[in-house]
Amino acid sequence: MAEKLRVGIVGFGEMGRNHARIWANMPDAELVAIADLDATRYAAAGEQYPSCLIVDSIDDMLAYVQMDVVIIATQVPLHCVHTLLALGRGCHVICEKPMAFTLDECDEMVNAAKAKNLLLAVHHQHVFSKAVVRAEELIAQGFIGRVYAMRGVGKGRVACYDLMEVGGHMLHLMRHFAGGEVITIEGEILKDGRRITKEDMVEIKSLYPEGRACGKGAGD
Repeated sequence: MAEKLRVGIVGFGEMGRNHARIWANMPDAELVAIADLDATRYAAAGEQYPSCLIVDSIDDMLAYVQMDVVIIATQVPLHCVHTLLALGRGCHVICEKPMAFTLDECDEMVNAAKAKNLLLAVHHQHVFSKAVVRAEELIAQGFIGRVYAMRGVGKGRVACYDLMEVGGHMLHLMRHFAGGEVITIEGEILKDGRRITKEDMVEIKSLYPEGRACGKGAGD
């Protein structure tokens, strides 16, 4: 039997807890470390996973324990730097979405993984869900004819937050079902019925304080 994958998780918020729960129950994996600088989450991780190394920084986690895979479940401002640190220590990386703030950051992450011959995956897990598998079966059986359009619907939160936090999943599934690469993209963003301007751009968290930090946005 193959040796178990040694897994570490950076960030023990909502998604970090989900990753921990799932990886801790996988027979071919061992959850060995969790890092979170928040005192409450740090304590919660220690209570739920007493056999894990619990630290308050990714630097300590990478320094004190050997891992095969690192899960980056922090908020998007830290995705790039945390991914580069893990890749630099020879770990494969699964990064939560959104992948990063900018295309330049995404390119830097991809190039770092290629240079180290390591795997880098963005957590678009919905393509493996039972609903998607069933939809694929129906398409293969001819229940759906030629597709001319698809519509993606968010979770009803502030539009720019939904686009950043959920849009990746919607667009990923659209590409999955349609096949091939995207050729063109166009869109329109409105605020109070008018097109937005640069002056409308604000930190998305100021529009949706209960959400995660995910950059600037505008529109309703």
